[in-house]
Amino acid sequence: MAESDKPFPTGLVIGPMRTGSTWLYEYLSSRGDVCLPKDVKETFYFAENYDKGEAWYENHFRHYDPTQHRGIIDVSPTLFQSDEAPARVNKDLRNPVLMATLRHPIDRAWSHYMHLRQYGATSLDFDSAIREIPAIIEPSLYAKHLARWLDEFGRDAVRVTFYRDLKRHQSEYVRQVNEAFGLPDAAAEALPSAKVNSGSLPRNLLLARATRRAAATLRRGGLHPIVNAGKRMGLANLVYGRSRDAGPEPRMHSDTHSYLVERFTKDVDDLERLLDINLDAWREQWAAPRKASNHA
Repeated sequence: MAESDKPFPTGLVIGPMRTGSTWLYEYLSSRGDVCLPKDVKETFYFAENYDKGEAWYENHFRHYDPTQHRGIIDVSPTLFQSDEAPARVNKDLRNPVLMATLRHPIDRAWSHYMHLRQYGATSLDFDSAIREIPAIIEPSLYAKHLARWLDEFGRDAVRVTFYRDLKRHQSEYVRQVNEAFGLPDAAAEALPSAKVNSGSLPRNLLLARATRRAAATLRRGGLHPIVNAGKRMGLANLVYGRSRDAGPEPRMHSDTHSYLVERFTKDVDDLERLLDINLDAWREQWAAPRKASNHA
């Protein structure tokens, strides 16, 4: 709890996006003993909405009940690459537990691209998109951005986990999450499906684009319950779910794969030194591009 005893987070999932944050949000939500933001998955407070002030942020956790909740956690994957977020978090929160989940950088970039395609944010092919939309690559530069958080909080304050554990060793990943946030073991039924929020091509690009903009407008107006009601009615799957007529899945060209290997190699080397870990398993995947369906 913050020094002011306001219901502010005791823990933050700082991202980056497309590394299992939606799965983690669903898991924490299903437990029942964790206070998450009311009516919204991500507040964007320490990055985009900081000017709204503490009262606005506090209102997201107004339902906090110390007799029920073991902690308050904000799952905010877009904080990872924010220049301002580390200092703001350090200023406003009292010794928060910070968690970052890292994924093979090319896989994460591809998943980010498919996410943008699914929601109608771009219709470019992957080769063009990574050059026109810097945000696809930027969150995969882990050493660059993680260094800011470590400088601000120290190495022991940032818990680094890996997406491969979520996909292949889920029980171990959950153990790490519970240990980081001081949570007891959860029942097996609390674990979401292994595949959550996977990307695909939308049924209709124009409809997906219009729906995304409408949802964003409602959220900016504080009308999150309307957006959530639409999701419960299945509108998200209707609009964004893959159609049989969507055409073939995009593929990554070999020259683009080589470009990304060159782009990420130094950062992976830096990450090894920063965390004192071995990432040869990632380098083994540099060998050749895979089908898009294996990257999503």
